[in-house]
Amino acid sequence: MSLSAFQAKSLVLGIIAGAGLAVVFALAFSTDSYNLWGAVIVVPIVVAVNAVLIWRAAQHHTQSPWLAGLMGAAFAAKIVGTLARYYVAYTVYDGSADAQRYNLYAAYHYRAWREGAFTWGTGGKQGTQYMEVITTAIYTVTGPTTLSAFLIYASFAFWGAYLLYRAFQVALPDGNHKRYAVLIFFLPSMLYWPSSIGKESWLMLFVGVTALGAAKFFAHQRGAFILLGVGAFGTALIRPHVAVLLFASLLVAQLFRPATAHATGILLKLGGVAVMGAAAWVLTQQSAEFLGTDDFNWQAISETITEAGAKTNIGGSDFTPVSMTSPLGFPAAAVTVLFPRSPGRRTTSRCSCRAWRACSSSA
Repeated sequence: MSLSAFQAKSLVLGIIAGAGLAVVFALAFSTDSYNLWGAVIVVPIVVAVNAVLIWRAAQHHTQSPWLAGLMGAAFAAKIVGTLARYYVAYTVYDGSADAQRYNLYAAYHYRAWREGAFTWGTGGKQGTQYMEVITTAIYTVTGPTTLSAFLIYASFAFWGAYLLYRAFQVALPDGNHKRYAVLIFFLPSMLYWPSSIGKESWLMLFVGVTALGAAKFFAHQRGAFILLGVGAFGTALIRPHVAVLLFASLLVAQLFRPATAHATGILLKLGGVAVMGAAAWVLTQQSAEFLGTDDFNWQAISETITEAGAKTNIGGSDFTPVSMTSPLGFPAAAVTVLFPRSPGRRTTSRCSCRAWRACSSSA
């Protein structure tokens, strides 16, 4: 009996996944680190869950038979991007990455969570605090296996990309859906950056939820307000000002959206403006608290930006930016951002990396 295209691709992906798992098993036998042993158990489960979800998603897109194979290939590429992100974070940067902070906190506190003693972050910025809590919740289930956590967070971003594709499909039913899917799933920045323990992956998921809610809202489809509410909550949890930008853009879109001449159309337009305006206002107040400013005027915003800019001059990835006093500085600025001079590794990062290995080995 001949295999369908989807079955054939699934078989190939299964063989690749099996070979990768065999390599991980071989590495696990040579170490006592739970990071690898835990990955041997957790990673196949995460891959299987994503495979089922991809199959279920494809069932709802019978008009796009190519989507299942494309999403399967995209998830395989996402795994490669996740491994590259992990290698850079823990080999090239020797653990000097944001993911390491969340990992260390979660590896230290997950046992207490299992006993019912819940902690609430280290008391840093709101986004950092919640990322520590989310990572601890994951480790409570999986144990402190950083490899698995990277793939779980990468899965968040992967489904965020899928939700962006769904939003495009709803908003532009006559658009080139396949081209957009290829771009949103296979852009190198999408495969690499939101693929680790960190804010990018979480935000990617909820930006996708918000985008789908907005598309359904403008298309007058059911479920729009639920999706917008979930998207606002998930985004504001980590980055309230990003949520403000999202809902402010929706407010502008609703303001300039043409309405029918009927009274019903005008009322719907005004109602949408009121809802989006109220949501943007609430999120703005939360952003002011997050940014540590009582006023939302130009002076307060300028001072906050200056303070944030000063923080880029510290840490293991600091570099001196090019002054942007004229458009002539754009090319040089692009080069320094993409290829900054390495400041050298910090002693503290090596210490934290040893602590991470100790946490992983003792689990």
